[in-house]
Amino acid sequence: MTDLAGPERPAGSRDDVVAGDAARLVDEEDAGGGTHAIQGTRPALGRGSGAAYAGRVTSIHAAPVSEIPPLTLYEILRLRVDVFVVEQECPYPELDGRDVEPTALHLWATDGDRVVATVRLLHDPEGRGEDRRIGRVATAPDARGRGVAGELMRRALELCADRPADDTAAPAARTVRLDAQSHLSGWYGRFGFTTDGPEFLEDGIPHVPMVRTV
Repeated sequence: MTDLAGPERPAGSRDDVVAGDAARLVDEEDAGGGTHAIQGTRPALGRGSGAAYAGRVTSIHAAPVSEIPPLTLYEILRLRVDVFVVEQECPYPELDGRDVEPTALHLWATDGDRVVATVRLLHDPEGRGEDRRIGRVATAPDARGRGVAGELMRRALELCADRPADDTAAPAARTVRLDAQSHLSGWYGRFGFTTDGPEFLEDGIPHVPMVRTV
């Protein structure tokens, strides 16, 4: 699996976070990562790295859809449907066609062989070709409060900032966007995002556009 970069914003999508109450559904505690999930340490997160949470090992992965094993991809998509459609009681077309874009990148965390959290990165069609969008941030109920989503967000931002060493035309700064459920804007603020427009309703849920540069 290869680390690629690229985020999104199709109409009617969940370019925000997990459903419901922020304290219950989004990871409120930061958790460290390490190449071999070393307990009690916090080295820099890299490809194939892991993080130790409450004595259990969670590994972080990133790949385009074509490189994700079929059963893993099924778990990623099922988690998104379970959170955004079933838990939020919001029927909408979760599979929007953008997962298979050549520049789309999926990040996910596993606890053993089980997918417990996921994030999607796309190139943002609203901005320049270098802009990125983070979306589809979801965590399984029993994995919340362990910092898993926070680690995925940090890794996603690292990937957004990646530039080929020989790409002299790459901009000095790249814009990253997301649409946050309004009650979770403070959580995203921890990662450097600021509100970038008025609140709006998406599928009956209040959202705010947010942005940062990397």
